[in-house]
Order: sequence, then structure tokens, then C-alpha cells
Amino acid sequence: MVYANISHNRYYRKQSVKLKFRVITIVSVLFIMALLSLASTVLGSILIWGNDRFIIGPIYVITLSFSALLIIFMQWMVSPDILDFTLKYAFKSHIIPYSKLNEETFPDWFTKYISSMVEKTNITIKKLIILDDLTSTAFVYGHNRGNARLVISKGLLKYLNKEELKSVIGHEISHIKNRDFIWVTMASGFPLICAYSYTFFREVSSTHMGFAIPILYPVLQLLAILNYILYVLAQFILLALTRVRESLADHGSVLLGNTPNALSYSLLKIGYGLLDISEQMPEGEFSGIFPDLGTNKESLNEDNEIKSFNSKEKIRKVVYTLGFTSNVQEKTYIQPHGTPKQRVAKVLNWERKNPISRFIQLYSSHPLISERIKAMDELSLSLGHQPLLDIENQRNFRKYLSSTFLIDVLFTVVNWLPIILIFTTLLLLMEINYIDSPKGYLLGSISIIGFGIYWLVWNFHKFPMQMKLTNTREIIEADEKDPLFKVGINKRRGVMLKGRVLGRLIPGYSLGKDFVIVDNDVSIIGIWQSSSGLVGELHFATKTLKNYEGREVKIKGWLSRMPMPILFVKEIKIQNNEKLIRKVANKVNVWNYIGSIITIITGLLLINEQYDLISLLFS
Repeated sequence: MVYANISHNRYYRKQSVKLKFRVITIVSVLFIMALLSLASTVLGSILIWGNDRFIIGPIYVITLSFSALLIIFMQWMVSPDILDFTLKYAFKSHIIPYSKLNEETFPDWFTKYISSMVEKTNITIKKLIILDDLTSTAFVYGHNRGNARLVISKGLLKYLNKEELKSVIGHEISHIKNRDFIWVTMASGFPLICAYSYTFFREVSSTHMGFAIPILYPVLQLLAILNYILYVLAQFILLALTRVRESLADHGSVLLGNTPNALSYSLLKIGYGLLDISEQMPEGEFSGIFPDLGTNKESLNEDNEIKSFNSKEKIRKVVYTLGFTSNVQEKTYIQPHGTPKQRVAKVLNWERKNPISRFIQLYSSHPLISERIKAMDELSLSLGHQPLLDIENQRNFRKYLSSTFLIDVLFTVVNWLPIILIFTTLLLLMEINYIDSPKGYLLGSISIIGFGIYWLVWNFHKFPMQMKLTNTREIIEADEKDPLFKVGINKRRGVMLKGRVLGRLIPGYSLGKDFVIVDNDVSIIGIWQSSSGLVGELHFATKTLKNYEGREVKIKGWLSRMPMPILFVKEIKIQNNEKLIRKVANKVNVWNYIGSIITIITGLLLINEQYDLISLLFS
């Protein structure tokens, strides 16, 4: 359905004006914060050099502003070319000049839609880039409306249906039409000015510069702290700007003729991996240019023997203990429970109910998916159509005192507080030369033991030893009583599941260590952490992960929420019946447990060195 008169809809006009007003307000706030930072720099210059050299302050401020603007301008100029180079050489991609789009064997409706949108919005797309990965994503980049690049992954061409793919392309084209490249790049200069001012005051106050007036030192330190706070706040406000631009692009997609529900379903598939919530692309639609999208047959074992399976039948072997104890030869398929509307409500239940999701959103460049779907539902209602979710329930569904929320907040706060207190105590003891005294030595040793105990407790919650057998659908659609629902940022649960490594989390990125696991057309994100740090993660990304891509695997890991489910992977293995073909595991949890125990023992040994506790115990 095409909404030809959407621009005349009163609700749409009201929401568009509201979103544009938010953009102007946010940019104005960033500008005022940058002015405050510059004004503090002028004040600091006067305090340092005095009125007789007052001119130095404005000169420094002008130089500071010019440097920030120059960096932002250079970033805007070269970043599209850098991304061109990166997509060509670091990603598996298919780059198509827009002028040759009609020469490719895309479906007619696909090329006609892109061409019509380009003409309708009066923009120019320089290249269409297809990422060779079945993980779903799309984005645009460029300098302005005259030389944009549109990037989509093969996963979109496989799992989204025509209307959903059009809505995603319409969203990305709206970014180009709205000049988001320029808006965000321009706004990112304001936090940079605050950062420069902070650096200036930090350097000046740390050198003391032989201040004649002692009070200058704490004043300059205070100005440094003020500018650092302004910088941090500016970063959060900049993220708020990008979230509003995303909402504008959602509305822009509807303005271009796409249905709100089509965009909502695409968000669920891309963001939550709910690939079967609606119809997918007809099989073979894009097989002219990508032959592997013309069939659902995959190579699943080490000997490259073809084990075909039809995605409509989805027959799989249920191994209740994933090969750890026994193997059950029953064949079944986990059917979805409930209507699409009921399933969507369950999938979004955690982020709609748990207020910690609002905290997570502060660090994100995109709004919560539930909030974006809510906006699309309200737009659907204004157009006289059925919403995807119950709007009233969305408004009254949140329980701010839920136990999961309180536990997650507790872990989030406690995550840093003990470390800060313990190391502050040690530094204070060293500063006053008290640590060399017996009592100071004892207090320092107890602080080390306290840190070790905290680290051990942290490990119990981050890396629980108990593993629960489950599957991706149970994780995504867990209800409030299920332990799989009661996880958060810092409270995890151990799980074992079976699935197929669909592709990289950053589609086509050969250096990407994280990936997506799919089972029964429901996927979740897998995060790999190596005990050998960056080197180990790079080796996993370049050498190991490619051996598991597209393969049926069995995975152990720790389930978290941010707010969509994320699995911190402990072990991946490929099995053919009972025969182990390939396996990779990390020891992050083991080394963390060892580190915490060694820390506790170190503290006890330090106390023993001072008080000889062992002799007292055995005397």
C-alpha cells in the first residue's frame, strides 16, 4: 500500500515538526556548551597571564576553534574515501556503480524502486555496495546528497520480503535526503572544542607554572573538570542527535510510500534476528546476481558433503544435551508459539519492561527498537490501520521496580565502585606515607584482598558455571518467569545451544571477530573474547571463524542483554553425530577466576609477611 497523501496527515506533520524541533534544540545546546567551554578558556587565559596579556586568551580560543573545525572538515572530506577503500579491501563486497545498475541482473522491481526514489528525492547515489554476508544490515555514507553510497547486505535480500526491503532502502535514502552526513559531522565538532579546552586546563594546572596566587591552581583544576563534564555531556547529546535523525529517517521512509508495519517487521528481523516473523524474499529472487541466494541448501559437514534441507520444512535433530551426555535421534521442528503480534510483544518485553534499557539507549546512536515500532504504530493508527503492538500496553507496561532492573542496576554500580574505593585507599595511603606503617600495611593488604573477593564475586555473575540447554527461539521469546528473561548487562546465565553461524556481526568484515548464530530462522549475536587479548581475537577473526561460517555448530556461552540477547561465547564445535570434527574454546573465564584467587592469596601473603599468621595458626 502506498500512502500518497501521508504528507497531508495531521499526525505525520505534527511528529515531523516535533522531530525537527528536537534536532534544532540539540544542535543549539551543543553550540551553547561549546561557547561555555570557549568562555572558560578565555577566563583561564586571563587568570594565567593577567590583563596585560589579555589578547592571548582570544587568540588561543580562535586557534582552538579553527583547529576543531579543520579536523571536522578533513574528517568529512576524507572519511567517505577511506570507507570506500575499507569496503573494497577489508570486506567481502560487490561494488556496483550506480550508472551500471541496470546492467546487473537484479529484479526489475528492485532497480526501478531505487531509481524512482533517487529521482523523487533529488539525490545522487554514486555506488551500490552489496556485502557478501547473510547477516542483515544497511547504511549510507558520503559527503552530501550529490555523491552518496548505499550499502546493503545479502542477508536483507534473503530474509526481508519486498515491502520490508523497500522500507529499509527508503529509510537509508531519507538519511541522504535529510543531509544527515553534514548534520552529524558538523555537530561532532562541538564536543571536540570541549575536549581541547579540557586538555588545555589539565596541562596548565599540572605544570603549576609558578602561580603567584595559590588559589589559581584549584580554580584551573575546577575549570578542567568543568570542561571534561561538558565534553562527556556533549558526547551523550551528540548520540541523542543521531537517534532523532534515525527517527526522522523512519518517518521519511513512510513519506516515500512505505507502510509503517513493513518498517517495523524489518526492524525486528535486523535488530532482534526474528527472521520468521513475516514472509521472506521469494526463493531465487536475487539468484541472477547471487546464485547462492537461489537455494536454501547449505554445506554442513567437514567433508563438504551436501546435506540439503528446505527452510519451509526445517527438520533438525534435537540433541538435548548437545553431545555432552547423550544423543537423542528424534527429529522435530520448534513451531512458533502465538500470533506474530503476540510473538513481537514477547520479543520486545524485556526492553519495554526493564528501565535499564533506557540507560543502554544513552550509549546508542539508534533509538530502542520498541520505541521505533511504537512511533510506527502511532502513525499506522493515524492512517486508520492496525498497529503491530498494543499502544496502551506500551505506555503502561513498564514496571520500574522489577527485580531484574534492581539487580542489574546493582551490578552496574558495584561493577566500578569497589575498584575505585580500593585503589583510592591505596593511593591515599601512599600519598601520606602511611602505607609503610604496620597499620597502613595491614589496611593496604586488606584492600587487595577486598578487590580479589570482589573480582571473584564478579566472576560468579559474569561467568556462571551452570549451563542451561536451550535454543535461540526460547532465548528471544522468553517470558518473565523464565531464567533466560532474568539477565541483563552484568547479570548473565550460562547456556548451550545449537545453530548455524550465519555470518559476521559486521557483515562481510574479514577482521570482525563477532558473529550471528541462527536456528529455525531466529538468530542472536555471538561475541568472542580471547584470553590472549587483541592478538587472539584477530587470529580468531582471520583464521578460525571462516571454518565455522555457514556450518551447523554447538555453542556454549553466557547470555546477556543489551537490550537484545547477546551470547558471550565460550566454546564452538562442529560434530558429525558423535564424532568431533572441529572445536575452538577460550579461557577468559578460567583466567579471571585464577586472577581473582591469586589476588586474594597475594593479600593474605602480605599480611602473613607482616604478622606471620601461619606460625600463629600452627603454633
